[in-house]
Amino acid sequence: MKPIVRYSFLILLALGIFQSSLRAQSISGPTTVCGGVKYRYTFSGTNCGVSKWEVIGATIGTWGSTFVDITFPKGTSERSFKIFADYTCTLTGLGTTTLDVVAIGQHDPFIRGVIDVPCTFQGARTFQMPQPQADQNITWANNAGWPVAAGPSGPGNSSISYNINNANPGTVTAFTYNNACSAYPQNTDMFSVTRSNPLAALTFTATSPTGICSTSPATVAVNPISPAPVAYQWYTVPANVLKINGGSYSSASAPLSTTTPSVTVTAFSSTLNGVAATLYVSAIYASGCNTPVASRELKVANAAPASPTLTSTLISGPDEPSEYQFTATAVSDATYNWYVSSTLTETSSSNTYRRYFPCRTSATVYCTITNQCGTSGPSNSVTRTGGCRDRESVSNFTISPNPAKGILSISADQPQTNKTSKLTTSTQEIREVRIIAQNGNIIKVAKFGSGTHKATMDLSGILPGSYILHIFTGKQWEAKQVVILE
Repeated sequence: MKPIVRYSFLILLALGIFQSSLRAQSISGPTTVCGGVKYRYTFSGTNCGVSKWEVIGATIGTWGSTFVDITFPKGTSERSFKIFADYTCTLTGLGTTTLDVVAIGQHDPFIRGVIDVPCTFQGARTFQMPQPQADQNITWANNAGWPVAAGPSGPGNSSISYNINNANPGTVTAFTYNNACSAYPQNTDMFSVTRSNPLAALTFTATSPTGICSTSPATVAVNPISPAPVAYQWYTVPANVLKINGGSYSSASAPLSTTTPSVTVTAFSSTLNGVAATLYVSAIYASGCNTPVASRELKVANAAPASPTLTSTLISGPDEPSEYQFTATAVSDATYNWYVSSTLTETSSSNTYRRYFPCRTSATVYCTITNQCGTSGPSNSVTRTGGCRDRESVSNFTISPNPAKGILSISADQPQTNKTSKLTTSTQEIREVRIIAQNGNIIKVAKFGSGTHKATMDLSGILPGSYILHIFTGKQWEAKQVVILE
């Protein structure tokens, strides 16, 4: 019986060794990897060695019977691989073992949103990402030069606060890394930060001149704005025309800075005349956010204008009311002051002035001219009298009611070839109607399109009294008397 026992023991021992060798063959190494990175995998097995390594879609480098170097490709999404190891064992012969590996993908960058932060804002601004997975972590960056105010914080560093301390636009980027892949981010999320400028251009005060006299200084000011800027910056172009606060500042890159919204402007020389320069100004803030540049042309003269010469021209028909155009000597960069019977009635930049003269009404017109150096003496006076028409002649228009209140109706009369003929279509049109006061002032004007034969005028706001209704047919003017009631 002893030999039988001895052989049984040997058989059981061999069987145990064989089963152990079957269990021992395996591949070890990382199962989550980065694309583009070389990894080493090792084979373990008692009395065994690998004769062939294989992995579809990856690159095998150096290898031996117990190891292999593998580089997995980089992709835009996760990808699964299987490593095969064909081995030979002394006791068991041939076999194959495998290992499953996942390569982390590098997803295309994603614009998570556009955030507008006005350029006047300064302070901390928080950016937030959704909570990452447990095996992920976020790294933050920005390209606008903003330092970190707080954080990163939250699960996986999902939020951060930056101190926005300038007016730069930029991009805040959240790089999400898988803990098993530090070579590149799995996700790249970007916040595009724009910096809109809510500031409007400065406006010049109503008292700021549009020109200066070369022999005296002038104050130019802009209306203050809120919040108050750090400084105002001024310069003029071209050079050698104007000085600002006594100095020459003719470049946007080297302006004069002031803390007040006004400057004193003088001419470079007291002999300058008929030239102009543009004054530019903007408000500057600590954040670097500035107002758009405002500008004003300043014209230089070295003397007040001479007394002008005045002429007149009848521009209406000889009947009533008569319209005259008065023309004064042309002077550039000046204001004309028009007087009727010694009363200032109009101030404008035009050297012409029109006025209506009712029937047998006379008035005397003259003007003066003002520039940045002063006002001229008065022009010669011109007196004109309004012409009259035959009040009994047949009118081509009917107005009703007369006296009128509220609404006045005007209609073109239809002509007759003789007393017994039928009415025919009127050839007269109503193209323009003017209500004129007895002193010649135009009170109201209404214009109508071609082919208008009936029209109405709203009389609201017109004081009660007697007026002249001046009707233009497209070819000539006709006048009617109308009384307007309260």
